[in-house]
Amino acid sequence: MTIEILASTEIPELVWCVDGAYWIPFRGSWRKLPYREARTWLMTHKGCNSKRDQDAAASAVDAALLKASMENQVEWAGPVAGLGAGIHEEAGERFLVTESPRLIDPKRGEWPTLLDVICNILDGTDGEVRHQQAPLFMQWLRHGLRSLHAGEPTRGLCLVLAGEPNSGKTLMIEILKALFGGKCASPYRYFIGLDNFNQELFEAPLLVIDDESSDTTIQARKSLAAQIKQVVAVSEGTRARGMHRKGRNLSPFWRLVFAVNIEPDALQVLPPITPDIEDKLLILKAYRRPMPMPSTTLEERRAFFQVLLNEMPALVWHLLNEREDDAALSGRFGCKAWAHPQVLHELHEVSPEQATHEMVQRCMFRLSTQWTGTTAELRASLLGDESALTAWEKREVPGSVWIGRRLAKLAKVHPDLYSVSKSEAHNLWTLRAERSSREAGDD
Repeated sequence: MTIEILASTEIPELVWCVDGAYWIPFRGSWRKLPYREARTWLMTHKGCNSKRDQDAAASAVDAALLKASMENQVEWAGPVAGLGAGIHEEAGERFLVTESPRLIDPKRGEWPTLLDVICNILDGTDGEVRHQQAPLFMQWLRHGLRSLHAGEPTRGLCLVLAGEPNSGKTLMIEILKALFGGKCASPYRYFIGLDNFNQELFEAPLLVIDDESSDTTIQARKSLAAQIKQVVAVSEGTRARGMHRKGRNLSPFWRLVFAVNIEPDALQVLPPITPDIEDKLLILKAYRRPMPMPSTTLEERRAFFQVLLNEMPALVWHLLNEREDDAALSGRFGCKAWAHPQVLHELHEVSPEQATHEMVQRCMFRLSTQWTGTTAELRASLLGDESALTAWEKREVPGSVWIGRRLAKLAKVHPDLYSVSKSEAHNLWTLRAERSSREAGDD
């Protein structure tokens, strides 16, 4: 709920924060003033007298300061992504947002270069999926921009851009950064538990994670999955934690974007694609295709991006005023979840359950095309002296409980190869060799 600052001839536009600082409106935002400067500002800009009249209890300056601390008091002050400058309230706490988003003013016009860039990066030549990605991206972008321009933060799908090097992923992020107000931040260290403070994330509408120097361990990827759910799906405020500051719940506008190379090692920065996370992702493939303008030298790149900047007001106008909502592309978070088949296939290939699948297929069908037993027995076979696994691979074999969880996921993907039956004491798994394994065994 937004609370407007009371306008009165008796009350100057002055806000007091419990940390002892005063704030005044300044060039469309708010400026912090210590006590002495606040007194000077009241005298020079508001005509308040610092001397007490004979029949007054306090001087005009002291009265104004007191009134600000009583009626325009806030618990804290600072920028919050997606919220306009002014006094807001959330969870019973009043706070001052010190600056509004610097959004591009919509203006009717043409945006041919931007359209070419988006189509070049996203359309590709993949037969059935061609022309599907750009409309989905535009639906995702439309939902975000409408939320930002309305000053009503909403949740939106996590966008994944996966492609070869020089496929336009970085350019697309620069376009999104400009459209969403010019600020972005990297949440990665906080998301995987390497940083306890996230205050700076609340200033940026765009949160960007790339695959450079990322942790691909399963623990980091699962932590990342939990944070994606928090950003995309949790409607109540997120806890903001700053150094030497009290934690508080805030509801900023956030859009989370991954930019990764479409290679097995790079894709492993993404979380495992499980049912509880796949409906929160829009996974698009970026294609390496020629741009509509030369952009080899630094000067050419600057000129090219300036053309894109010049066309952005027309794109924003189109999304806010002309493009209609497409029910076929809509979803719970403004856009339906979707994944490019090739990227999804590559992700499954590097998943923990796929690693277990490969171990099973290599080791369990030398004498027969079918095996039945418990997960503990399966683990013992994978680690045994007759196992085809190397010493390094054996160190990667998980415990029997985790093997069971992975087999359950494999059963959904390969129901013809993995099935389970319940006995009185144990779950008995039946594993079958896939065709390539059988043919290899026959050879």
